[in-house]
Amino acid sequence: MQIKFVDTIPRADSVKDGCLYISVKYNMTTHRCACGCGTMVPLPISPADWTLAYDGEHVSLNPSVGNGALACRSHYFIHDSQVIWLPKMSEAQTQIQIDADKAVLEQQTIPGSPLGRLVDRLRNFIQSIIKHF
Repeated sequence: MQIKFVDTIPRADSVKDGCLYISVKYNMTTHRCACGCGTMVPLPISPADWTLAYDGEHVSLNPSVGNGALACRSHYFIHDSQVIWLPKMSEAQTQIQIDADKAVLEQQTIPGSPLGRLVDRLRNFIQSIIKHF
């Protein structure tokens, strides 16, 4: 997977297949789904979401990218700038992950706290990106 550091996440019509766009300024990444379906996959970088490791040449994201809510249901890791495939996500796995993500956010974000305000800003930012797709 090609890596491109950007100030802001590009518009969907300029995102190339096989390229991971990283905005350090906004702690966001995006790429087109690795399965080739073309769906944009924005991933926030934070302790509650994904972590990014960059060694000067390669990027790894953790945890895996689980697109269970998409029609393709693809599931993969991005490790050392390579896509490592996992079995497709089932509906049950997808729901378990959604519930777990909600629980983590609820525990870590108290409305009005600095982290709570940051989560609100990230949520609004992601929603604005999704509207472009």
